[in-house]
Amino acid sequence: MKYSAIIEKDEDGWFVATVPELEDCHTQAKSMDKLLVRVRKAFELCLEVRKSKGPAMHFVGDKNTYPHASAWGFMNGSPMICF
Repeated sequence: MKYSAIIEKDEDGWFVATVPELEDCHTQAKSMDKLLVRVRKAFELCLEVRKSKGPAMHFVGDKNTYPHASAWGFMNGSPMICF
C-alpha cells in the first residue's frame, strides 16, 4: 500500500504533516527539514502501533493537562500538541 503525507503551513508558520491513510498520524515542525524527519518517524511509529495493538490510541488531555505546551491545534478532528 502506498502512503502520502499532506503538508500545510499554519497561520503561525508551523509546517504540519498528516498521513491520511493512518488515523492520528501527524506531526509538526518549524522547518521543512525537521518536518520531513518527524513525519517519517511518526509514520513508522503509527505503523508499528497499528501492527502490534490495532488502531492508534486517541489523545486524552487539554491545555489544563499540559499547561507547558507551546502550541495547540486540531487537524481532521485530531488534537495536535507541541512542547
